[in-house]
Amino acid sequence: MGARIDLGIYVHVPFCRIHCPYCDFYTYPTGRGREADFVAALSAEIAQAPLRLRLEEHTVSTIYFGGGTPSTLSCAQLRQILDALKAQFDCLADCEITIEANPRDVRPEFIRGLSDIGVTRISLGVQSFLPEALRYLGRDHDPGEVERSLRLLENWPAWSADLIFGWDGQTELQWEEDLSRLLAFVPPHVSLYQLTVEKKTRFGVLESLGRLALADLDRQAALYSHAQQRLHSAGLEQYEISSFARQGRRSCHNSRYWRRLPYLGLGPAASSHLAERRTENIRSLPQYLARLRGGLSPVAQVEVLTPRTIARERVWLGLRTKEGIPVVWLPHVVMPLMEEAVQTGLATLEKSGHAALTRAGMAVADEFAARLLRVMEA
Repeated sequence: MGARIDLGIYVHVPFCRIHCPYCDFYTYPTGRGREADFVAALSAEIAQAPLRLRLEEHTVSTIYFGGGTPSTLSCAQLRQILDALKAQFDCLADCEITIEANPRDVRPEFIRGLSDIGVTRISLGVQSFLPEALRYLGRDHDPGEVERSLRLLENWPAWSADLIFGWDGQTELQWEEDLSRLLAFVPPHVSLYQLTVEKKTRFGVLESLGRLALADLDRQAALYSHAQQRLHSAGLEQYEISSFARQGRRSCHNSRYWRRLPYLGLGPAASSHLAERRTENIRSLPQYLARLRGGLSPVAQVEVLTPRTIARERVWLGLRTKEGIPVVWLPHVVMPLMEEAVQTGLATLEKSGHAALTRAGMAVADEFAARLLRVMEA
């Protein structure tokens, strides 16, 4: 047998106390007593893995609990899921195991429990330290809980914090306060997310009614550029549009998405990328539970990726990263656009044969990638 395939596993835990108005991920309310049923169904889906891929050909190097709010599960339930995964898959001894957590849930006993079950990394949904921002974003935690949870994480070996920017009325002074207060905890990793409006969210409905405004694009660009400089000065390297890390602290799991490496998604609404096929599980917890109880697959959609789709994805995903992409991935027709980007300081063309965006280019990456793809497909 040849070299084994490096696989990542994503577990979608749908439970949330509230559904944030900007979030378009599938969630299900807590407090309805479905957590134990979910863990049982998830274990049944894990048992179906041999029907989807040859387990002996794979090793698992990353496991990521996302959501939803995975920290609403107990450590005993998380252990049950990890035990099922490790019984089925060949998980590397140094497997990166990440859990997303709400500051409200990060307490000493929870931290100890995560350590006991082998979680190696915590991704904390801070979003902001400011009461007005947390209210605007519909978050269910307060600044005191943010501070308390960050103090508990200071001695954790690997953790990350998310911040959101671009809410209506946000000033550079407010943004600087968020950045400064987070940097005081010397985070190993920071993720920055520009607030955007998705159509099917509560914010999307409000925007369609003319009742919601965000910071304008120039303001958002200024906030992003300010954060790039502040994080760089604090020793955090930008290795992807939204991601900043200290040496050796990149997110291995998230990096596989940008590199288009295979991953298996488990849980309701989870997607998978295996052998250039993308699948998505049914987007309903009750239906997910019913299918697994009946011994059926929860997969609801299958897409076989075409060469054109693959070419598009590897360009726009690769350009999100500091390393960029091999120039040979770019057809000759787009080279004038790349050369223009180099001349204007948005990109570099290295002698090694790689094209990458500069820090300034990262600020307009989506717009630039869209132009590039339009030229590629003209």
